Parts: sequence; C-alpha cells; structure tokens
Amino acid sequence: MRRNVWAVGARLVSFKRIASPPIAPYAAACRGLVEAANARFIFEFAELGTSRTEMVLSVGGRSSARVWIASELVRLGRIVVGRVQA
Repeated sequence: MRRNVWAVGARLVSFKRIASPPIAPYAAACRGLVEAANARFIFEFAELGTSRTEMVLSVGGRSSARVWIASELVRLGRIVVGRVQA
C-alpha cells in the first residue's frame, strides 16, 4: 500500500503523537497529515489496551473534517473497548 500511496505523488507533511482520549486504561494516539493531489488528509490512530487485549483504531478523512475525525475515534474506541471480553 505504501508504494501505491507514494506513487501518486502523496507526501507526508507531519506525523506526531497527540493527547490520547480517555477511552481505555492503556491508550496512545497519533495524527498524520498527508498531502496528495492538492488536497490534505488527516489520519488519526489510537492504540488501546485493556487487561490482555490490544486494539488499533484508525480514522481518516479530509483535513476539513478534523473535528469529526477526532470525535469518531473516541466514539468508535468506546464501542470497541466496551465489547472486549478478555
């Protein structure tokens, strides 16, 4: 996938760790900003952990939807963590 993304002229503008939402006992979050075809896209990743279970969530979209992306990451994270059984 990485070759395909960079083959179309996309470039990574920034990638940094952000404050992790209080979703799970163990949580870390990162945000990546990619520019491609004169448009910017944001991808947010959250790694969540409870007891013996680890999960990685990713949500992405156009940079104009930054607030929606952040809220979806929290919403989906709460749903997934709530379904963990182990």
